[in-house]
Amino acid sequence: MKIKRYIANNMPEAMETIKRDLGSNAVLISSRWIKQGGLLGFLRPPKLEVIAALEDPKPAPATDLNLSKDLSKDVAELKAMIKSMARVDTDSQNIQDQYDKQSSLLQKWQQVLQELEVSHEVINHLLQDVKDNAMLTRDENEKLVKEAVEERLLQIFESSLQDCPNKRLCVFVGTPGVGKTTTLAKLAANLSLFEQKKIALLTIDTYRIGAVEQLKTYGEILDVPVEAVLTPQELAAAVEKHGDKDYILIDTAGRPSVNTEQLEELKTFIDVLEDPEVFLVLSCTTKYKDLLRNAEAFKRLNYTKLIFTKADETIALGSIVNLVRTTSLPVAYITTGQNVPDDIEACNPEKLVQLILRAVG
Repeated sequence: MKIKRYIANNMPEAMETIKRDLGSNAVLISSRWIKQGGLLGFLRPPKLEVIAALEDPKPAPATDLNLSKDLSKDVAELKAMIKSMARVDTDSQNIQDQYDKQSSLLQKWQQVLQELEVSHEVINHLLQDVKDNAMLTRDENEKLVKEAVEERLLQIFESSLQDCPNKRLCVFVGTPGVGKTTTLAKLAANLSLFEQKKIALLTIDTYRIGAVEQLKTYGEILDVPVEAVLTPQELAAAVEKHGDKDYILIDTAGRPSVNTEQLEELKTFIDVLEDPEVFLVLSCTTKYKDLLRNAEAFKRLNYTKLIFTKADETIALGSIVNLVRTTSLPVAYITTGQNVPDDIEACNPEKLVQLILRAVG
């Protein structure tokens, strides 16, 4: 008897291969689903293993003694095969159960991350090489997968983490309405009140009604000087005037990312500054495609750090992960409300990961 093993994607494919190889007289002995090997085998669907047999051509007439020996041998082989098939069925079911459990868990986390608006590319990165152990309980597996996702997120943020602020001149740029002035005021309050730094506030936002008055109000509360400038030359003079300050925080008018002329005008102000730290301020409520467009448009201003505002207004904070991984730039601060100076935090990777995953049970 000729016995052969076949691997196929499904039964019709297996039957076609068996008939082509052994002929139409072949007999199906057993079949089972098996897990694929390799590092990422757990992510791939199982394959079908089929055992088929073909009786040898009838030999020449034999004596009764030889026939009895052959029959006994066949019976022994058949018994051994039946025992083996029983073990195979059990192993096959275990593998299928493990695959189903792993697949269900990964699908759950894919859905969770999609709801947080994490991009497809980043989801694949976060779930890469996540493995399951059939001996663990479902709760233990849930914990392991969550820990793996958290670890990958930490790696993304830690790879770009920098001290902040680490330069004397701090410029805040971004589109209208993202909260640049409020963010500047929060940082100014922390530097002045808690770190006892000497600071000055400058603004070139003379376009928005009430912008200068708003900043002057913050300056009066903090007892720090505030000046509005109209030209790059006035900005350079104001910076020189406050040469004794530890930090000079510079507010700018919001500029739409599509208005290249206004961005170029803003660049003429930044160009007169010596080695400034330029923060791109972005809102967590902005769609990722728009964030990406803004990040690209403001590149001409040579920003080096990101600030995300309004983290309290949405639970879908996946755009932070997407943009950091795309730009490889650090997140300097996160703001979580309008209260000055409380609702701002310097980026802590562990806290940021927990903030992003706060909606995950």
